[in-house]
Amino acid sequence: MKSWGKQITGASGLAFLTKTPIGNETKLGKIGKSLETIQEEKTPLELQINNFVKKMVIVGVTPSLLRNLRRNTRLIQNPIRYYINQMNVRTFNP
Repeated sequence: MKSWGKQITGASGLAFLTKTPIGNETKLGKIGKSLETIQEEKTPLELQINNFVKKMVIVGVTPSLLRNLRRNTRLIQNPIRYYINQMNVRTFNP
C-alpha cells in the first residue's frame, strides 16, 4: 500500500476519500477541450467577398500586364528608338 504524506501510527477508524476533479477533468474542462477541436467555417458572405476580390484582382492586374508586355515587345524590337522616346529626345532630321 502506498503512503501519502506522513505516516500515522496508533490510530484506528474508518475514513472515506473523495476525489474532486480539477482542470480538464471537470465537465467544463471537457467541454472546453472539445471546443478546441472545432474548426470554424467561412460564412457565405465571406466566401462571396473572397470570390469578388479575386475577380477584381484579375481585372485590375490584366491591363497592367498587357501594357508591360507591349512595352517590352517594343523594347526588344528596337531598343535604341525605345530609349530615345522614353527620354523625350527629339531627333534632328535636316
